[in-house]
Amino acid sequence: MAFELAIIGLVVGIVLGLRYKILILVPAVLFAMIFAIIVGVGRAGSFWSIVLTTVALMAAVQFGYLAGLVIHAVIAAIRPPRKEDGGKSDSEIGYAWQHPWQEDGWATSGPIVHLHPLRPPQV
Repeated sequence: MAFELAIIGLVVGIVLGLRYKILILVPAVLFAMIFAIIVGVGRAGSFWSIVLTTVALMAAVQFGYLAGLVIHAVIAAIRPPRKEDGGKSDSEIGYAWQHPWQEDGWATSGPIVHLHPLRPPQV
């Protein structure tokens, strides 16, 4: 029974790793632990069988998450950068999102204190 739950946990971890950040692991591992205990008690397993199943499922979710991160990184490295309507690609944007009109330096980043009519970018 532990092997089947570990395979399911691995697949769930991969899906979570492809989509979510690391904080999703806390509720996912807690849910997996509770699920393994419920399944073990429902099957009338021994104490050590339930402990082994719980540990195997929790580790499988975490290893699956790690595998999902690796798969996501490989896919991001292989695929060509996205361009929408001639805009900048993902790799050109860098670490911070910048409005296209900030490229010529007339707009600065920060909170908008009051509204001004925006002028179009210089071509």
